[in-house]
Parts: sequence; structure tokens; C-alpha cells
Amino acid sequence: MNIVQHIDLEKYGFHRLQVESAGLFQRYLAQMESGYASTMSFASMMAWRQAIPIYYMEAEGFLQAAAYDIYHERIGWLPLMGDYGNGKMSSALVWQLEKTRQFGIRYLVTDVSRQMLPYYEETLPVAFLVEYDDGDSDYVYEMENFKKALDTQETRYNYHYFIRMFAPVTEVLEPRHLEICKEFISQSWCCCHSCEECGYGCQKDTAECIISEIEQSGAKGIAVFSKGQMIGYCIVSQENGQIIFLFKKTKHGVRGINEFLHRECVERFAGSADKVNYTEDMNIGGLRLYKQRLCQYELFPRYTLMEKGRLFQNILGDISKSTFNKNTNMVQFD
Repeated sequence: MNIVQHIDLEKYGFHRLQVESAGLFQRYLAQMESGYASTMSFASMMAWRQAIPIYYMEAEGFLQAAAYDIYHERIGWLPLMGDYGNGKMSSALVWQLEKTRQFGIRYLVTDVSRQMLPYYEETLPVAFLVEYDDGDSDYVYEMENFKKALDTQETRYNYHYFIRMFAPVTEVLEPRHLEICKEFISQSWCCCHSCEECGYGCQKDTAECIISEIEQSGAKGIAVFSKGQMIGYCIVSQENGQIIFLFKKTKHGVRGINEFLHRECVERFAGSADKVNYTEDMNIGGLRLYKQRLCQYELFPRYTLMEKGRLFQNILGDISKSTFNKNTNMVQFD
């Protein structure tokens, strides 16, 4: 029997994530250094809140959030949200550890970005392992390079071909588009994939979570139609110095639709962002090749920190010594 199924975080004083939480999350996220993982976007949390429910509480100078990962059958802490330079990180992590002991489960932190890792190495009060999967790493492009890729001879041709052949009508994505988007998912995805392939949750449920409250979540998007039929939509968020491409669906075989969606979303929603985050490839070969070919990129890992099972006597002790196994993408701190 899975113990985490019987842990009621609300009984411990946590609140379940909902759209009314937006202001609180965005206030703490705004205090963080640039480059946090795309999964830390409030819009992303909202979209996946059925598959990965999130519970939160303000404590020790940070917003503390725990996620129930139904797919992996585990509860893990999201990275502390707030100012990592406020001198309170040690007490905040001790608070997390004490809560974890109350839950009776292994201490686990997910979605730790590269710039956060040194803070955890210096402060985490338990011996731990660090793991990551390239398939969960964010593809991040410099905005300048991304725009140059949109202006090559090939991409310009595809863009103008699409406009000429499909005479697209573009609408700002709103809750009124929800049902047609879900039908579009059925036609473009569900028709050729089994439900078992959507291990992290139904794409139609995810679309409903984000589109039904798209404005309140901080996300923005466009829906594209040709001859009255939807042929694509895209949802992004702009925060932390980057525009994050959260969701994109297109009709198969429509040449130029991707170039059109990229250009429209960057022009409409990028604002002052200097980076484009295209999220992960989930180890899907075709998706990986597509993202690698867009333009020059950098992979930003999402680390998972896993408790080894013994406490340090001194919570500020030296855990900077590490060994790295290149085959398993695992770092051991002890």
C-alpha cells in the first residue's frame, strides 16, 4: 500500500493550489534568481494540478510547497520560493525536514535548477544524492538566436507559404476556446496514442486546467483557424526573464504552422524576455530532434535531491565533496 496516498497535507496546515493562489506564488517567485525550471512557472503548476496536486504554506521566510506526484507515487518538495540570499534558507530546510519526518516518508526535493543547487549543497540538513534525466531538462535559447532562426530563408518561406495557403485567422486564447481545443487534442493526439502514453495525466484535462483560467494563471496564448477549423494553438507564460512555451498543438501536415506560432507568440507575448524556454523533450526522439534543430540551445537540468537516510550532526556541515557517475547522472554528497 502506498503510504503517500494516506497523507492529508491540509491537516498539517497546507493549502491546495488554486487560481486564487496566483498572487502569492508570483510574489515569491519574483524574488528568485532568473533561470528557475519551467515547471516552477505558476501557469505550469496550474496546468498539471490534477496529475501533480501542489500544497503550500508560508514558513521561515519562504513559500514552501509540496507536490503529490501521482505518476511516481511520491511526495516531494518543490524548491523553496523566495529570496535565497535572505539568510533564512537553513531554518527553512530544517522546517521542511521536520515536516517530512511527521509525514513518515523519505525527504525529496524536485525541480532544482542549476543555480539553486549550490545553495542546497551548502545548507541541506541531510546526506543526499542528486539525480537528473536529460529528458526532463529544459531547452533554453537566447532570444537573439531564436529570432534569427525565425528569419532564415527556410523559415521565412514556410511562414509566408502558411499565410498564403491557409489564410489563418488568429484569436487570443480564452476560456471560450476550451471545448474546441479539447476536440482538437482528440483529433491530433488521442486518435493515434493510447491513454497509457500520457503517464503524467490526460492532455485534455491539462488543457482544461490551464485554458479555463488562462488569464488568472498568468498564461497567454493564441488559437489559429483556417476556413473555420482549428489548426493549432499555443500557450506561453512570460516571467523570470524568459518566455516559456508551455503547450503547443498543431494539425499534422500543415507546413509553416510552427513558424507562424513561434513568431506570433514571441511578437505578442515575449516583452522584455531575453531567453526562450521550450521545456523538456521527455526522451521522445522526434521531439528531441525538433528542439535541437530550432537553433543553438543550452540544456538546463532539473535536479532531484534524494535523502540517503542519515542526518548530519551539524546541519551546516561540509557536504561540498561529491562524486559523479556519468552513466546514471547521479551525484552523491556525503
